Amino acid sequence: MMIRLYLVRHGEAKSAAEDPARPLTNSGKLRAVQTAELMAEALMPLAEPKVWAERLRDSSSPAGTT
Repeated sequence: MMIRLYLVRHGEAKSAAEDPARPLTNSGKLRAVQTAELMAEALMPLAEPKVWAERLRDSSSPAGTT
């Protein structure tokens, strides 16, 4: 079995001066969701891309928020 590793750059983060925690910007979040949807479609045609987009959105939000 061949293992494939995909390296994906995360979306744009806020500057350290703007927010030291450096969360993703709104455009960074959108781009990350788009990337997740494209990868889910390409790599797992039987999986629902929205599931992966929701997982990504949930993991990029602080606990208890979306």
